[in-house]
Amino acid sequence: MDKAVETLSAKSDWDDVDDGVRADSLLRIISSVAYHLVETEKHHQREEEAFFPEIEAAGITGPTRIMRLEHDDLRPRKKALKDLVANAKTQGFAEFVAQLRELADYISFNLRNHIFKENTILYPAAYDALPDEATWKRIKEKSDKIGYCYFTPEM
Repeated sequence: MDKAVETLSAKSDWDDVDDGVRADSLLRIISSVAYHLVETEKHHQREEEAFFPEIEAAGITGPTRIMRLEHDDLRPRKKALKDLVANAKTQGFAEFVAQLRELADYISFNLRNHIFKENTILYPAAYDALPDEATWKRIKEKSDKIGYCYFTPEM
């Protein structure tokens, strides 16, 4: 998304093809990314309803509280990005690009930060706190009921 937004931002209007890349092509890429970002909601739901309760029952509450707050912060912004891109040509090019950059930059930065915290704090803490197979099986069963994003993991 970052590269597509950066390339689109360098254009002067919707018809600018100076670099051989049409704005519409970039818009399709950004639209796909926005769609998939909104689709990650199942991931957040699995964490909040299946994973976090088990970690919290083991006495770890700080990381899950932060993750929930970040989900709540990112959720409307991802939806706003999808809506903005869907209605891109209903406003002026410069206005659209300014709004797009603001949303995309915010989402990219904060999502990277969020994933870093999951990978370096939350998941290692859960791995240490939830050693028994029965707990992980419960998490997996609840996760399966909630469903997955645009892919389903192997069993």
